[in-house]
Amino acid sequence: MITEIALLLLNAIWPIVLLVVLYRSFIVYLLAWRQSEYEEKQSWTILELQIPREIKQSAKAMDQVLQVLHTVNDDPTDLIKKYWIGQKTLPISFEMVSFGGEVHFYVRILSTHRQVVETAFFSFYPDVEVHEVEDYMKQLPETVKELRMQGKEAFSMDLKLNREGAYPIKSYVDFSGGEEETSGDPISVFLEVLGKLKDGEFLAIHIHGVPLDAKKRKKKYESLVKELRKDPEPGATTFPGFRTDEENRSLSALERNLSKPAFNTAVRFAYVAPKAIFSGGFPRRGVISAFNQYAAADRNSFALNWPAGPYGDVWHWPHIFPDLRTKLRGQRTWLNFRFRNCGAIDDLPDVLGAHPINSNKNLQAIELSTEGLATIFHPPTQAVLTAPHTKRVESRKGAAPAGAPIFAEEKEIEEFTRVGQEGEN
Repeated sequence: MITEIALLLLNAIWPIVLLVVLYRSFIVYLLAWRQSEYEEKQSWTILELQIPREIKQSAKAMDQVLQVLHTVNDDPTDLIKKYWIGQKTLPISFEMVSFGGEVHFYVRILSTHRQVVETAFFSFYPDVEVHEVEDYMKQLPETVKELRMQGKEAFSMDLKLNREGAYPIKSYVDFSGGEEETSGDPISVFLEVLGKLKDGEFLAIHIHGVPLDAKKRKKKYESLVKELRKDPEPGATTFPGFRTDEENRSLSALERNLSKPAFNTAVRFAYVAPKAIFSGGFPRRGVISAFNQYAAADRNSFALNWPAGPYGDVWHWPHIFPDLRTKLRGQRTWLNFRFRNCGAIDDLPDVLGAHPINSNKNLQAIELSTEGLATIFHPPTQAVLTAPHTKRVESRKGAAPAGAPIFAEEKEIEEFTRVGQEGEN
């Protein structure tokens, strides 16, 4: 009797369960398709930051620039825009690139937001010149096959965080001992790595980011903060109700990190060189060493995301066809870099780029506050000896472009003014 009832219930509800599963899959694929179409229609601008011979501003100025850019939001306001037009906030890219040892700094943004970026940099870095340039990525072939036909090899890899995004990395405040000082600029390590390239070698570090909603981020980590605020249990090193110094530092740093605007980012790098001088280990060790300076026991740290890397072997899922998987993974990591694909930073999975034996579920978004992101990417300060590596320009002599802010949205101008006033206080 019970078996018959169970069978009847199963027979009655399975169409509903199937409908729910199919509906969710349909929505995911619909959004992925429409958002892909929307992104392809957009016009992008590459801005190069031309560094003067002397910059007095610390990375805090870049923090303020990022707080302005954090207000740029194109989220859809109705269902038509979301599900049919595919509108979404597209990422801003911050890029450090070396062409044979000559280092360049770029920002890639939607053309409609160009004026906001230029105005922000002029306000906080008045001596840095911002110029539109051709996208250097167009010089690179679209496939690994074409790359090898040119007699070159490539290695590209994504990074990940070792702890939850609520935990911050070491920032410019930790390196300088104060927000206004310019000593101890951590970008010098990146410049050393990028500056060591030989003629014909290419190395780029990309950080693609979209603004995170502050309320959602705070809610996401409510339980973690609550747990850390609990009075510790008595133990060998603590008294009842007292935390260790390390626990207090960790909690303080975490709360400071969550109080800052943040970006959901994809961090990756790629190295290209002629086969005769190609050395895949050099960029891998050099780049991760540069990122390791942001690690601390009570903070977060970066690591190479090997599960999403270019190699496949029998020890990892799906265990079969290791050579084919290596070929597919190498092609995909290159395509992700070459076309700046960063589906991991969206709420939506990158279903259109998945493959039965080469899924992309291992890509991980990296949460970085404006303070953390500014620590990694900012115009080098005068404390950094970059003359041998970075192309320099004379200090800016002209004024800001007349009426520069008027092309931004009104709410962006108001927010820009507010952030600037806070930075002066």
